[in-house]
Amino acid sequence: MTPRLIIFITLLLLALAPAPDKSMKSPLPHLKGHPIQISYLFGIKNKISKKLKKTHQSLGIQHFMTPSGLHLTIFTGLLFCFFKQTLFRFIFLIVMGLISLKFDHIDSFQRMILFAALRHNPWIKLSTQRSFICTFFVLSFQYFTNPMSYCLSLLFLGLILCRTPMLIKSTYIILAQFLISFWFNQNFYILGSLYGLFLTATSFIAFPIFLIEYLFNTQWFTQAWESLLYLLYNLKGPQVWLPFSSLVPFVLTKNKPLSKVALLLGLLLFTSPIYSPRIAAYNAQAPKGYSSMIKIKNGVKLIYENGMRCFSRIKSDQWVSHCYK
Repeated sequence: MTPRLIIFITLLLLALAPAPDKSMKSPLPHLKGHPIQISYLFGIKNKISKKLKKTHQSLGIQHFMTPSGLHLTIFTGLLFCFFKQTLFRFIFLIVMGLISLKFDHIDSFQRMILFAALRHNPWIKLSTQRSFICTFFVLSFQYFTNPMSYCLSLLFLGLILCRTPMLIKSTYIILAQFLISFWFNQNFYILGSLYGLFLTATSFIAFPIFLIEYLFNTQWFTQAWESLLYLLYNLKGPQVWLPFSSLVPFVLTKNKPLSKVALLLGLLLFTSPIYSPRIAAYNAQAPKGYSSMIKIKNGVKLIYENGMRCFSRIKSDQWVSHCYK
């Protein structure tokens, strides 16, 4: 699969995304530790401040706070250095996959476990591309429960696995970040995205340190990391905005039949608010019992008869509410 095709399929799936199923979600556990450690290691972001969330978004490193292939590689890399038998690796990944079924906020991590298990299975040799396709086909039901997570995994994992030179691959990743920022009506900074690529490249060293600090209840490296993030955020440069951004898939698509579909998709995105998280595809069910509802940016304002007012907004990939009287 080419980078152009990956981007095109992702945007198409986002446009057709169904409403996510929120009924199966359970409360996240409360863990002690620095908010960065808790969010990076366990994907629990309720302790992350607004400023820190904005910093991650501007640097394009929100994936640090979502258990994914990055976490799997780090936590299994050392183990696999000592146990090189394919059967052992496969059994270990299957056990991890079964344990992960007890949790409902690590869809991306589960996809990466299946992908790794297919690659390490001792019976059928599957190429990286076929393992990638099989993973997203077998777990396609996740598209209906958490469409945004599914689409973003498809996009960025697909781009990382494409057989293209590193410079071209990095360019496509930055382009994908720009398109996603446009889709969700977020700010985009080229320098910030470049910083994010650098931080991602060094994360294989940083994440084991985060784990050690969490286990021994220390924070010196975590605090230094936080200071680095704020420094890079202040040096992120000007915001980038390009008109007709939604027509990029049409420009990227060289195949003539696909280019017509891409042009139609681009015009649809440009002329409608379908890219906005305010559409039903990304809205969680609003709290019941309100007397009136006013739409605001990326959410709603709810007014209750007892004088309570709630603001419900999309923050990153979570629906959060703030109520007061």
